[in-house]
Amino acid sequence: LRGETPKSFFGDYYYAYGHDNAISAVAERLAEGAAVDSLVWEYLNESEPTWTSRTRIIERSPPYGIPPVVVHPDLAPELKDRLRQVFLDLHKDERAQKALHTLRIDHFEQEDDSAYESVREMFRSLEQASQQGS
Repeated sequence: LRGETPKSFFGDYYYAYGHDNAISAVAERLAEGAAVDSLVWEYLNESEPTWTSRTRIIERSPPYGIPPVVVHPDLAPELKDRLRQVFLDLHKDERAQKALHTLRIDHFEQEDDSAYESVREMFRSLEQASQQGS
């Protein structure tokens, strides 16, 4: 399917503006399929199985680095360091543990930038396919 665009491949498509919205659109037969984050699907499968029970996973992508926590590049370095430490220690706080559990997050880790190389490779592959299709 490389070289295809949503417009050329699908009869119709739209943005659901959220993975949960996309799952419910498929469940309600407003859409025939959707690409969604597995973390969102798994969360809904536990919390709202009425939606996920009316969907079927047909393909799983290779693993990708989880979305990062980001800050503005002009933020003061000491504030960046403080925020980083707050996230890294959040699982140690009793009050935060409940929220983390609800979000299905065990703890935050500082990842090496190489964790996102698979995403970069995907974009390079799509760029190459796009150039070959032009």
